Amino acid sequence: MHGAQPVDPIALRQRLLPRAALALVVIACGLCLRWYGFPLALPAFVVHSAN
Repeated sequence: MHGAQPVDPIALRQRLLPRAALALVVIACGLCLRWYGFPLALPAFVVHSAN
């Protein structure tokens, strides 16, 4: 390819690691809401996601 940038594995890792960590945090928060939402007296629309 003409003018294509070389792939830098360190820069790629620096972009992907924070995104993966954020995705895991979001998943963990969702699971905690499902497990502990009702005992914490949160409303059902917060605890249950639309399926």
